[in-house]
Amino acid sequence: MTSLLQILLIAHIIFGLLGVVGFYAVWMVLLKRNPTPKFLKLSSLWGLIFLIVSWLTGGYYYATFYGASVKPIVKASAYPWAHNLFMEAKEHVFLFMPFLAVVLTLVIWLQHEKLNAEVGGLKHSLVLVAGIITIIGFIVTFAGIIISGAVR
Repeated sequence: MTSLLQILLIAHIIFGLLGVVGFYAVWMVLLKRNPTPKFLKLSSLWGLIFLIVSWLTGGYYYATFYGASVKPIVKASAYPWAHNLFMEAKEHVFLFMPFLAVVLTLVIWLQHEKLNAEVGGLKHSLVLVAGIITIIGFIVTFAGIIISGAVR
C-alpha cells in the first residue's frame, strides 16, 4: 500500500471518529434542559464536515485499493464473513449518516431558537436523529475493526 493510501485510510478513521464524537456531543447537549445553541451549531457543523471528509477519503480508499487488494484477502481468509456481513452492511448503513447529519445540522442552524422553548416536538426529534447518527457511527467503527482484523 502506498503512503497516500495509508494516509487516506488513517484520515478516514480519524475524521470518522471525530464526526461521531461531534454528533455524540450534540446528542448529549440536546438532552439538557436548556441546550446551548452556539455549542450545538459548532458541534453539528464540525461533525458534518468530519463525516463528509471521512466519507470521501474512505470512498477513495475503497475504490482504488480495498476492492482490488484487500477484499480478496478477507474473502480468502478464515473470516470471509467479515466482508460479506460487516463491510457490506458498513457500506450501506454509512450512506445514511451524512444525510442525517446534514438534516440535523441544518435544523439546528435554522431552528436553534426553538430548542429551549420546547420540551418535546422538534427537540425530541433532534435527540433521536443525533442518537441514531452516534449509534450508527459506533456500529460502523466496530465493523471496520472486525474487517481490519480479518485481513491480519
